[in-house]
Amino acid sequence: MGKGVAMRLTAAALVLVCGLTRAMPESDIPGCSASAYPVNCYAGNNSGAACSGRGTCVCGQCVCNERESHNEVISGYLCECTNFLCDRFNGQLCGGLDHGTCECDKCVCKPGWTGPGCMCEDSSAQCINPESGRKCSGNGICECNQCKCYEGIEGRYSGKYCEDCPTCRGKCSLYKECVQCQAFLTGKYSFEQCVTQCTLFNVTVVSNLATEEGERLCTFFDENDCRFKFVYGNDNHNEPVVRAQSTLECPPSRGIMGFASLSHHMSSSGSVVVALLTLSLALLMG
Repeated sequence: MGKGVAMRLTAAALVLVCGLTRAMPESDIPGCSASAYPVNCYAGNNSGAACSGRGTCVCGQCVCNERESHNEVISGYLCECTNFLCDRFNGQLCGGLDHGTCECDKCVCKPGWTGPGCMCEDSSAQCINPESGRKCSGNGICECNQCKCYEGIEGRYSGKYCEDCPTCRGKCSLYKECVQCQAFLTGKYSFEQCVTQCTLFNVTVVSNLATEEGERLCTFFDENDCRFKFVYGNDNHNEPVVRAQSTLECPPSRGIMGFASLSHHMSSSGSVVVALLTLSLALLMG
């Protein structure tokens, strides 16, 4: 008897004979015996459970188990597939219908989503460091549109863009020029360059600079031999936070420079916006 005939006999016996479903012994099915087509119910080298352990082998054919929930289905020639044994995200199968669907035990994500449970935005926009334009500053990999920072020889990188390393040499030199132009209107950056180049953070100028836990103190001398100080760290969202001392420490022979006076009169909660607006108004008023 050919395979197609066996399938038809099996289906007829299972569904139509006396209303029985998957309960009729193989010996009672016409043309079928316990040894008929057994290999058809096993995968590969016939190892493991018949019908993937999710069904019954009847006359050499797998009849998949039924689930209590009609929305849950076991399918496949060897009952190898389900639409309910996929990864979940936020308690929902494949992140919910808006994210993806479960097909043969694996999530098939809809456009815009990725990951084993369709939990990740299919984008790397939030991993691009706006200062350098590099993904995770070259110090990590982008997963789920978030940077996962590397651990180097000197220590582990941190920050939203893996731009910081508390145990490494630090970011003082990296932040220096932007702190100068934002807080004191000095340094190598012009007004226009300061606006376009310094987008990673906005400096907050304070009258009394104190280093808090997790922050690093940086000290430099500007082109007028005046010393300026700032601290940097990261907030709860791993965004860089920078505060600068409002006054410059200049040598007596130089006196207090005009730029230092400008920064001294800035509000303790002031930022680069205040500084740049002040300079713009001064230029306009001639």
